[in-house]
Amino acid sequence: PPPSSSSGETMLRLTAFTFVLGLSLTTLTPAPHLVGELGQVNGVRLLTALATTSAATEIGLSPIVGGLSDSVGRKPVLVGTLGVSLLAGIAAAVAPTVATVALQKFVNGAVVGIFFLAAGAILADKFRTEPQKLAASSGILFG
Repeated sequence: PPPSSSSGETMLRLTAFTFVLGLSLTTLTPAPHLVGELGQVNGVRLLTALATTSAATEIGLSPIVGGLSDSVGRKPVLVGTLGVSLLAGIAAAVAPTVATVALQKFVNGAVVGIFFLAAGAILADKFRTEPQKLAASSGILFG
């Protein structure tokens, strides 16, 4: 049976769900704009390059952000990733150029991994001495 959930865990799950839902709803939205502006081949190349470089950036930033979340706390990192994602989305909505749309996709690709890194750290901190509850909570958040 799943562990009983505190209001903090429930809020973390709802925030993670909302963040991923928002990103998934906008993942392909810029594709027609980019393809229209750059042509099919160049648009797809740009989208591929953005996905690759944002994943590499996420991997490179993970140790830095992990140390940062150890020193300033997990919640500021979570809120920071949401804020950065929001600002990138607003920039792309206000001025939908190829550069701002590409920047928004790059930023969101990088911050989603950082968000889940911090969320996983919160669960690990909370259930450090209870491996079964940690596994169940992690499964609910990530699974």
